[in-house]
Amino acid sequence: MNKKRFLSTCTLLLVAIFIYVHAGGAVNEYDFQYDDDGFSAVSKKSGEKKYFSKGNTKKEGIDISSWSGDIDWAKLKESGIEFVMIREGYGLADPNQVDKRFHKNIKEAQKNGIPCGAYHYSYATSVKEAIEEAEFCISNIKNYKLEYPIAFDIEDASVEKCCRREATDMCIAFCDTLRQAGYYATIYTNKNWITNFLFEGELFHAYDLWYAQWNEEITEPDYHCGIWQKKGDQKIDGVHGFADINECYYDYSQIMKDLHLNGN
Repeated sequence: MNKKRFLSTCTLLLVAIFIYVHAGGAVNEYDFQYDDDGFSAVSKKSGEKKYFSKGNTKKEGIDISSWSGDIDWAKLKESGIEFVMIREGYGLADPNQVDKRFHKNIKEAQKNGIPCGAYHYSYATSVKEAIEEAEFCISNIKNYKLEYPIAFDIEDASVEKCCRREATDMCIAFCDTLRQAGYYATIYTNKNWITNFLFEGELFHAYDLWYAQWNEEITEPDYHCGIWQKKGDQKIDGVHGFADINECYYDYSQIMKDLHLNGN
């Protein structure tokens, strides 16, 4: 193991210990393994295995940020939208880097009975910064019960200067920090990133994928994923700005309840 990899591993271990202590010992008790048809959650305590299939569920949702403008949540609910992924923030901890509509959006979504998850737009260029971004994200979502995943959004051009090893380790660091705090983590990215900037074999058998692939000519994604972002910048009834259209293949709301994740 080279020195850089060793330091990254040590950093992850220290963070896990920190979260364990400060969460009163209440951490995620499952290991996850994903395949084309679903995933297994294996209890670290008992070894009990629960398998969650995908494909039995197909729900349509959107993802939004402050750029989506004000939202008429009652009208959005009436339009048939079944879930929403809400940007929580971006970059490192700073009051100005919490999405300015995050708290309003999540409260209004829940008030109107729309299940939601959250995503953090990353500018991290090291494992240390990815962990700090995860801690920032946790501080913003900790008072909510969320029915859908918490996503590490890795796509920014500023991150492309990282080597593939560093970018992959950043995904692992962010997701594991979320998991240790009792959240269900996923990675949001696209085919270009999977092909050119990440070691996919290390990631998408161990972590869920929210996959961005905009192509009007296809009816399903070309990569196995839990959520498929299939259209971008769409006009949706109830959204004054624009939103992206997503298709979900897991019953995430039930998964969060069964595994007691995301505050459930």
